[in-house]
Amino acid sequence: MDKAYPKSKFIGFDNHPASVERAREQAKERGLSGEQIRFEVSFATANDKTEDNLNQVGRMFYAASTMECVSGSMESDEPSLGAQAGESKIGEVV
Repeated sequence: MDKAYPKSKFIGFDNHPASVERAREQAKERGLSGEQIRFEVSFATANDKTEDNLNQVGRMFYAASTMECVSGSMESDEPSLGAQAGESKIGEVV
């Protein structure tokens, strides 16, 4: 992708630190700078509070949730939850 889109910036995420380190090494071997590409360790656990999701992974989850979950539930005439709805605690107002 860096060759096809040389003016773009890329961020890669994985929950496996050794894989992230290897990706960093490969990018360095290819002469790619931290300005163009970087790799971060990140876990796919979704938080229940919006303010805990205001990060790069959270943004991706909210976008995917809106595009996939809302449109899918609307198509089947079901409630349109989407928006990265997490578990609800009994008796807790979310």
